[in-house]
Amino acid sequence: MEYNLDSIKLLSSKMEEHQFLLTYKGNVSHDIVIAVLALAEKKMDIDGTQRSVKKKVFNVLIECLQNISYHAEVRNNVRDGLIMIGKNDTEFVIYSSNLVSNENVWSLKEKIEMINTASREELSQMYIDVMSSPGTNLKGTAGLGLIDIAKKSGNKLNYVFAPHDEHDSYFVMSTIIYSTN
Repeated sequence: MEYNLDSIKLLSSKMEEHQFLLTYKGNVSHDIVIAVLALAEKKMDIDGTQRSVKKKVFNVLIECLQNISYHAEVRNNVRDGLIMIGKNDTEFVIYSSNLVSNENVWSLKEKIEMINTASREELSQMYIDVMSSPGTNLKGTAGLGLIDIAKKSGNKLNYVFAPHDEHDSYFVMSTIIYSTN
């Protein structure tokens, strides 16, 4: 495995900037989603996180985990993903990562850019449009989870695609939720 020194420095600086409450890497199954959510809720309760902030973090975390469990590429019968929740005095940050097919990278970038340039009102309309679309189902929701993450966090979606092999890339996303109202 080859390590990129810049990515190691970035991860190290992020770990110093945020206290990590939870880190999970592995198969993201239904049981793991439930366990990660329960652990995150318990950690936020222990930290005394405000209810309104906890609700936002919890909702964004659910969407990130669902995106991995529904959309990550299956390799060796698992949907491998990474989820990390960091916290400092002013914000929570949720990092998620999973493999996506290189065929889907362009359309995913396009969806995220459309979400990132939308106003709060436009996001609400996008959400309604996707929900009322006749082709919407659990697997193909045209970015519904991403729209919801942007709405709940009130922030842009930070993302990067890193090549994994000739078939897949890592999709890495971070979302900030401010801990002050």
